Amino acid sequence: FSKKVDKKNEDILIYGDNNPNNPIVALAVARMLGKPVATTEISDEVVWYMQTHFGVTVSRHSGKCDQMEYLSMWVRPSKVIIYPTRWVGTARQVISGALCGTPVVGNRDSHTQKRLFPMLGTFIYDVVKMVELVGRLYNDKDFYAECCNYALEAVKFYSVKNAVKR
Repeated sequence: FSKKVDKKNEDILIYGDNNPNNPIVALAVARMLGKPVATTEISDEVVWYMQTHFGVTVSRHSGKCDQMEYLSMWVRPSKVIIYPTRWVGTARQVISGALCGTPVVGNRDSHTQKRLFPMLGTFIYDVVKMVELVGRLYNDKDFYAECCNYALEAVKFYSVKNAVKR
């Protein structure tokens, strides 16, 4: 991957994982901004509910997929990832975003978020702050590139070579 910021879809990637708050909070942000969402690891029923009851456009949807498909078809083409998880350990979703040039708005207390996207960390239920950050990423190309390039440099911390040194 390079420091060049690729052309991205306009959608916000939302993960379904073991924390049901992630998609709910992320949906609120997408709805407030009027942006479409891409979903992965979320059931068809939940996607139907999102479209029917939240009025959110789901542009792309997939259940479980392998890692290469996940990175190339979901993470890399998405404009932004919203990942407001309570998890504060090493978050592969944040690392994947850094490697694919997709900024992640997430938990300010996560050490992965602090290391890779410190300027995009927020309290996990602060929808107003998330709307502000995601809106800025959509509207400020320099800020978008700054976040991506910072993360791409910082993600080297997680390389095998650096892990062996630690």
